[in-house]
Amino acid sequence: MSANCAATCIELGIPIVTTGRADPGEHVVRKLKDAGIKVVSVIPTVEHARRMEAEGVDAVVASGAEAGGHVGSVSTLPLVPQVVDAVKIPVLAAGGIGDARGFVAAFALGAVGVQMGTRFMAAMESDLNEWGRAKLLAMRETDTIVTRAMTGATVRCIKTPEIVAYEDALARRADETEITELKRIVRGSRYEESKGDRRQSAAGQVAGMSRTSALEFSFFLSMPTMIAATGYDLLKTFHPKHGAEALGRMPADGHEWTILLIGFAVSFVVALAVVAWFMNWVRQRGFTPFAIYRIVVGIAVLVWVMRG
Repeated sequence: MSANCAATCIELGIPIVTTGRADPGEHVVRKLKDAGIKVVSVIPTVEHARRMEAEGVDAVVASGAEAGGHVGSVSTLPLVPQVVDAVKIPVLAAGGIGDARGFVAAFALGAVGVQMGTRFMAAMESDLNEWGRAKLLAMRETDTIVTRAMTGATVRCIKTPEIVAYEDALARRADETEITELKRIVRGSRYEESKGDRRQSAAGQVAGMSRTSALEFSFFLSMPTMIAATGYDLLKTFHPKHGAEALGRMPADGHEWTILLIGFAVSFVVALAVVAWFMNWVRQRGFTPFAIYRIVVGIAVLVWVMRG
């Protein structure tokens, strides 16, 4: 974060600025703060966290070595609690978080929130190219690598033949000419616009957990709500005496349980069928799925509330 970048953020009225890779310096932090901007700094060690707190940032992101992009050498699990103990400002966790389990674990470590990137790279709205998205969804936990080939600093990224060749050359102490050429190949395949697949991309180790697009992920996150809503509707329809009371208590007898479970089972099957049909429909037409999903869910919620 340079002074010029800070000036641009102030001019554009950006409310929150995240800094990373290098210490922006107290003068830059103060400039942003004086403009009413919240500053959050991504840090890899306790020492960095303390320094950024002293410079006046509002919060820090303790980013472990599992994260994608520029990384340090300390893993998230030991890093987060040590940073939490070392500073008085809010601490967010990053690195190795890809679902609700990691989210809950971050709170157990003392973080107040998380920064999660790799999992959302598979989203249809992401600008990740098709090569990168397909690679991400097929990756294992061992398919990332930390290298200096991309930027000169340590970056965790998708393991590609170009990067492996560069790292092998370093390991066997190849001459500088060969290493320079291999580095040029890595950076060229990332930045050259003529390269259709743009084969280099940062990614965290949670890439091995990504097996579905963000659309499907969101659908299955929302399915319990859909099931509960439909189940309650069925209960209210077929058992009007107890339907009005069912939302505020557990079923009182076996008959209520039977009706409720039947409603859940039927709505679950219907929801699965609707999800499968809808995803196939949007893919065939090349629409942006998540935008359509939001509209459909919004209409569904509105109908359900009006039926209330």
